[in-house]
Amino acid sequence: MPKRKKVEGRLYYDACVLDESLYDDIFQETGKSQHIVIAVISHLALGEALGNMLNDGGSDEVKLFIDFLDKLQRSGRLEIVGNDEIDEVFERINGCLRPNNFTDTVHISTAITHKCSNLVSSDRDIVGLDKKKKNRLKEVARDFSVDGFHITKRPRK
Repeated sequence: MPKRKKVEGRLYYDACVLDESLYDDIFQETGKSQHIVIAVISHLALGEALGNMLNDGGSDEVKLFIDFLDKLQRSGRLEIVGNDEIDEVFERINGCLRPNNFTDTVHISTAITHKCSNLVSSDRDIVGLDKKKKNRLKEVARDFSVDGFHITKRPRK
């Protein structure tokens, strides 16, 4: 019986980085070690990404995205999660972002709820948080058994 690989990390990708120019980066991040790294994408991120693609006029872009998700799923390195059961985390971090930034608060809350140690984004409102707010997020994440939570800035190519 083959030895089961240990899950090394869970990376949450928000909609801003679900872009064709970054698919190779995501594959490298999730397949770079002998341990499993899971790409976590929420229903909200999927909806935003697909909406952005359709607004930019591309059914071809949507097809590439679906193919990317299928390939990632077949590799065993994708988990699509709901944005439910985030209430407690949401309440604790609400106010860390600029006022009325509901969707970004949902993304961060979802990442923490689903035990992701890293949130990958190019969204200025997320990656541009000051050190005090990032430390607050780390503290909340630790309270929910997520050690070393951090935000990774991923510029669009």
